[in-house]
Amino acid sequence: YTTVFDEDEVNVYDKENSSVTVTGSAVLTGYRDKRTGLWRVPLKNNPTNLNTDTKLLSAKETKSITDEIMANVHDLPSTERVIRYLHAAAGFPTKATWLKAIAKGFYSTWPLLTSKNGRGI
Repeated sequence: YTTVFDEDEVNVYDKENSSVTVTGSAVLTGYRDKRTGLWRVPLKNNPTNLNTDTKLLSAKETKSITDEIMANVHDLPSTERVIRYLHAAAGFPTKATWLKAIAKGFYSTWPLLTSKNGRGI
């Protein structure tokens, strides 16, 4: 899959039947390290020392690149865990802001998120 983020949304395309046209240059370019198979990205312009001037991304850091995964709130074992997950997904707003947004219906499509459940953060 190819994922494209912009100011307003994110779109995921099937690379088998889609193409992406780039009109500007990349803001960061890395490459796959032949020895480790992991991704290496530069930490400064024109790196001369791979150990200090670049970062080798761990498998954990590149999981979204190497695996097709989707976080699924429905797999969480309890309402409390779902609410904690959703609170994190919302960017950890303060409790007052969180509850006001819930009451105004800003999260009306989020599963299990009610004013009562939202107080549990």
